[in-house]
Amino acid sequence: MQQVARGAAVDVLASADEETMNAAIVQGLVAKGAARVLARNSLVLIVPAGSRLAIGQLDDLARSSVQRVAIGGPASVPAGRFAQRALEAAGVWAALQGRMVMTQNVRQALDHVARGEVDAGFVYATDAALIGDRVTVVLNVPTGTAIRYPIAPIQGSANRQDGARFVDHVLSPPGQTIRGRHGFEKP
Repeated sequence: MQQVARGAAVDVLASADEETMNAAIVQGLVAKGAARVLARNSLVLIVPAGSRLAIGQLDDLARSSVQRVAIGGPASVPAGRFAQRALEAAGVWAALQGRMVMTQNVRQALDHVARGEVDAGFVYATDAALIGDRVTVVLNVPTGTAIRYPIAPIQGSANRQDGARFVDHVLSPPGQTIRGRHGFEKP
């Protein structure tokens, strides 16, 4: 969204959360009512494969045996915002200060965990599935709100009609089937 706001030549915006899409609407980048839900996902807590840490709930992260936790920076990474809210709701956000490794995106958090550089990390279920042999999902994180990925044509695009056709195509049954094969849930 930030790239679009800076004038990037983009015809369609797909976001990993509704908050970002709503900001695009407020800024006039996307027409009000144009956003539609592309897919759903879930947030999971992962550990390196073979980890001996007993983590089954979020407050287990506050134990002294958990030294480093990878999380997308909440200011710019939707998964990080979901993780922060879940940790706050569980009452452990403050306890993890100084132990969190803030990443620029979900894939970076995934890589830290897969390489064993951190004890645990927050990623989307679809990302964890990509390298399931190197990480173990220990918890489906309760987020309080559904994780939905909205998509919409960019309002000022020179190719707005093509963008709208693209959105229709990816939301069609064949598009849903493709996303389903990659672990995304239907809207």
